[in-house]
Amino acid sequence: MSYLPAEEVVLGLGGTIDFEIVWSNEVFQRLVDSYGISLREIQKSIVIESERELVCNILAHFRDSCGGETQVSDSEIVKTFSERFAKRITLGGTGVRAAIAMKKFGQTTLQHLVSIDDNVRRMLPEGTKYISSADHDTLDPHLIVQFDSRARVRVEGVVIATTKPDRLILTCDPPNEILKLSHELPRVLEKSRIFLISGFNSIHERPLLEQRLVEIADYSRSCPDNAVIFFEDAGYHRDEFRGAVMKSIAALTTFYSMNEEELQRYLDRKVDYHDSRSVVSALTDILSLIDVPILIIHTKDYSVIIGKDYEKYVSCAISGMTMATTRYIYGDNFTVANFQEVGASPRNQLISKIESEVNRQISDWGCLLPAFEVNCDSPTTIGLGDTFVGGFLLELSEILANNDVKAGN
Repeated sequence: MSYLPAEEVVLGLGGTIDFEIVWSNEVFQRLVDSYGISLREIQKSIVIESERELVCNILAHFRDSCGGETQVSDSEIVKTFSERFAKRITLGGTGVRAAIAMKKFGQTTLQHLVSIDDNVRRMLPEGTKYISSADHDTLDPHLIVQFDSRARVRVEGVVIATTKPDRLILTCDPPNEILKLSHELPRVLEKSRIFLISGFNSIHERPLLEQRLVEIADYSRSCPDNAVIFFEDAGYHRDEFRGAVMKSIAALTTFYSMNEEELQRYLDRKVDYHDSRSVVSALTDILSLIDVPILIIHTKDYSVIIGKDYEKYVSCAISGMTMATTRYIYGDNFTVANFQEVGASPRNQLISKIESEVNRQISDWGCLLPAFEVNCDSPTTIGLGDTFVGGFLLELSEILANNDVKAGN
């Protein structure tokens, strides 16, 4: 297998330091009891101002069995809460997690970072190149709360439990909220064949968002004519900014990717992902709303790729699904052999009915790909979308590199 050189795969726009706690029902129950949390306090916050409010926010996500990303007003809240649990320090951010997955196969990358410290320098994959807009070291960790169906807590005699594995991201990260772009970015983009854009979801101020959107449009003009731009969406700290980002970024990208929660937010309605009529209606509407060559929706049960010439990139979507499933089962330490094993495993039979019906209706402009059968008691739920991107771009890199060989470049 041959891939593009590192300087031709530019991944941005920001990385993070993640504090991944090891969930404990007992520790969390003691915290709920010590704060005397009541059922009426359980709600989601736009900005978390205290540890008590953080606990209530987690409980609200448990109650609704959903993941999400929420802003925290002070990094000390994140640090205090994380110290109550066993934890490990990892690197996050879409570009960085994608790079970690791709490096297992020998694909090196060039990162655009907005923050840096010794953790980042130590843990970036070997061979990774990077540019950074940061002029000094900072540490503003993201709190990662992963939970599965065994997570439960009692509040005023009522048991609150989750029904499926998911994750919460709780952040106070000024560098990513500002998302300052490096002045070196136009220079490195001159050699790019793949450019990953992500991170606008963390910005809090509309004038700053508008400035960054203008800058990224301007900087992207440095990409060669044969470069492709991939956008990975995320949970917005200010959801009202979603439309502005979509309108601006869609004008730049070849690929526009999101998960099932993000699709519902664009459509402003619930989608029954196990009902073919609901799915086809959602796909039809999102294709009308976001005018890009290729749209990708990755969910826990299947992925969908739609748009002009989608057939050329089905193998990329399958690679993304395989990579994400492998990490879901094996965590950060998965191997190429694990990836190959997952890729050879059967697909989810429960999705077969919806697969045939949806694909019958959208075959001219897309296809639905069932997820792999998974049996895992302690899954990794953080960074699966990022890892999907890594798998997609890995296959895309191989396709572009092979095309170059065939063309004699």
